[in-house]
Amino acid sequence: MHKVVNIHIIAIVVCNGIQISMNRIFLMILIVVVATFCACTPDMCENVRCENDGVCVYGNCACPYGFEGEFCEETWAGKFNGDWLVSESLSDDSATQNYPVSITNARTLDTLMILGFADSVDTVFAVREAYDRFVFKERVKDNITIQSGNGTFEYDSKTVTGVYSFKKEEQITTVTFTMSR
Repeated sequence: MHKVVNIHIIAIVVCNGIQISMNRIFLMILIVVVATFCACTPDMCENVRCENDGVCVYGNCACPYGFEGEFCEETWAGKFNGDWLVSESLSDDSATQNYPVSITNARTLDTLMILGFADSVDTVFAVREAYDRFVFKERVKDNITIQSGNGTFEYDSKTVTGVYSFKKEEQITTVTFTMSR
C-alpha cells in the first residue's frame, strides 16, 4: 500500500512502511547519473606516449623547448639538417650570387650550424629567436666578420629568407639572402 503525504512542499513516499523523502530520491538518482557519466568519459591521454619529457594535455603532447612533432620526437633544429642552396644579393651590387651550404645541429637544441655560409666563412651559428626566426652569432674568419643578421623560416621548412651584415677591411656590406632545398 502506497500513500503520498504532502507536508510543507516536501513529498514523502510511504512504501511498505518505510518513509523516503523525494529530495533523497532525487539526490540518489543524481548521484547515479553523475557517476555513470564520469565513468564513461575516456581518458584522452591513456594511449598517448609523449617523448623527451613532453606532457599529454587533452590527448595531445605539449613539447618542451627545442622539441616538436606529434609525440615530441623531433628536435626543432633537426628538420633543417641537410643541403641548401643560398641565393644572395649585396646592397651595393645588383649581382646575385648562388652557392651551396650544409646545415647541421649544433650542441644545443636551439642552434644550427651553417657550413659554408657567405661563400667564404666556414661556419656560422644561427640561434633560434622564435619558432620561425633565428639570429646569427658574430663570426670572424680571416678578414671577414659576420656582424649581425637574422632569418625567417617558412612553415614548409624548405625556404629561409633573411639579411646579414659583414665587415671586410672596414667596409660594412648588407646582404639579403634566400636559402632553399
